[in-house]
Amino acid sequence: MNNQTRRQLLKSAAGVAVVATTGLGLPSLVSANEVAIKPKPLTIPPQLLPNKINGLSTYDLVMQNGETEIVDGYLTKTSGINASFLGPSLYMRRGERAEVIIDLKASETVQLVNVALGRGNIMMGENNNAPAFSFLELRPAQSLSAAPSLPNKLTAIDWLDEAQAVSERTFKLEMQMGMMAMMSSSSHSHSINGKVMDLQRIDERVKKGTTEIWRLENVSMMAHPFHMHDVQFQIIDRDGAPPAANERGRKDVVLVNAGETVRIIMHFEDYADEHYPYMYHCHILEHEDAGMMGQFLVVD
Repeated sequence: MNNQTRRQLLKSAAGVAVVATTGLGLPSLVSANEVAIKPKPLTIPPQLLPNKINGLSTYDLVMQNGETEIVDGYLTKTSGINASFLGPSLYMRRGERAEVIIDLKASETVQLVNVALGRGNIMMGENNNAPAFSFLELRPAQSLSAAPSLPNKLTAIDWLDEAQAVSERTFKLEMQMGMMAMMSSSSHSHSINGKVMDLQRIDERVKKGTTEIWRLENVSMMAHPFHMHDVQFQIIDRDGAPPAANERGRKDVVLVNAGETVRIIMHFEDYADEHYPYMYHCHILEHEDAGMMGQFLVVD
């Protein structure tokens, strides 16, 4: 695996695949009998979809052995999940977290592989086509004890009441693209509500103990994962439609697609301070570096 900087690692964290093999390190170019052989391009497995039973999402993962033609004309013994090579894909947005339960078998190695999906915004100097790389390998022992069964319900979520919100704030996610960005005299091409990040400016003041609704409007041509510090929030709707089942828990990152409006609700219950602010920003490194970030205070 090539060594990567933290920035390169975060830039490529857009998709996760599950794979089980006996050493998957593919060479970029090898030679056999003086004949150059190239491995085939990595095929992204299909997205893993849940089974819905009484409101509970479950995933079927079955370990399988087989042979895969990684290099033309050469079969390699491989193992996979729901296939003989590579497991299903779990799609994640930048900044999001997922808890994955894997049913392991004794002595069968499982790797989690990071795969970047999408090319990013080439006009803005972004490129998400980082090579796939393994970031976790699970090595079960020769013998395993059975894990306890999962409960039918993992947790209960207390939903915040929109009627209790004392304020609804609007945040417009903006960015200059193409010739407009290159011709701009400012080095900051990304903004929120027309303002770029300024450490000397407080953009919002929030009262401790109150509930608020934040309206996130993406007026740009690119999706932005919006992240806020201090508290977790709940998604009310996307363009007026209820959120999907996987977005109905507590979150601190939400993807706002191009031209989309997402409303979120949160309760500010702790950590008031008149001098030390919290931040909210786009979770893409280039975008927050270019100014798509703001600060808010929680005050008594």
